[in-house]
Amino acid sequence: MGVLHTGVAYTMFFSLYAHMKSVEIVSYSFLEPLFDILFSIIFIGGTLTFPQIIGGFLILSSTYIGEMLKDRKLSKEKDPIQI
Repeated sequence: MGVLHTGVAYTMFFSLYAHMKSVEIVSYSFLEPLFDILFSIIFIGGTLTFPQIIGGFLILSSTYIGEMLKDRKLSKEKDPIQI
């Protein structure tokens, strides 16, 4: 399981360099622990605990906030006419 998970994750991670900036790729790398928990539940019958739920929520919300702040910054840079 670990070899498959690591192999797929690193293949996807390094293939993104042709399509995205390094800063964007790093923000998505924070999602790897969340998918690790999800795959362990699906494939090996792991149990989901309350701390894992809280951790998953924190990972998803921080990634979402980071993307929203990045998009807001990009939209301000593209629109030079502001009051």
